[in-house]
Amino acid sequence: MSASSTASAVDASEAAPARGAGRPRSAEADAAILAAAIEEFAEHGYEGLRVGAIAERAGVAKSTLYRRYPNKTDLLQAALWQARSTDPPVPHTDSLEQDLFVVVRRLRDTFASDDIGRLIPTILEAGSRHPEFASAHREYITERRRGGLERVAAAITDGDLPDDTDVQLFMDMAVGAIFYRSFVSGAALDDDTLHELVRQTLRAHRR
Repeated sequence: MSASSTASAVDASEAAPARGAGRPRSAEADAAILAAAIEEFAEHGYEGLRVGAIAERAGVAKSTLYRRYPNKTDLLQAALWQARSTDPPVPHTDSLEQDLFVVVRRLRDTFASDDIGRLIPTILEAGSRHPEFASAHREYITERRRGGLERVAAAITDGDLPDDTDVQLFMDMAVGAIFYRSFVSGAALDDDTLHELVRQTLRAHRR
């Protein structure tokens, strides 16, 4: 068995049974499983994630978890998407600068939160070692960025940004500083700094 296939199994000693029709899914069980998966992932990382521990924390049987998620990647991807489902929409007002400020402030607050921010180092480590998780995480990030990219694309259409603006690069510039200061340098990320970040990003592109 390859290292990749070994890593994608929930636990080599706990092979998932065949999935049958089963009983109707319980929304409460789903929520408990996904919350437990996030907690276990944050505490033990990808390789340390175990079905028994997740099931015990969620208060469900292991068979309940297996019926829903046959491997670690499926489980963690669902947990991340569940967290994303509470994201408010990206604003689209008459002020591009203010809308971008809201986007970067939300990102700063997310990185600083216990819910998602503490997972970032674990996510990066898992992605560097397990290609199947890295692929799932890229899909999640692509979808999470969609609202911001659409707002920038609309600004180009409206003439608020030049036609040759690279939408992806623009967003990388706007949010990259948030990531760097949150997890690398620890430099200031107060609201005044965020306003200046947005202004300088816009200024650089409008020139």
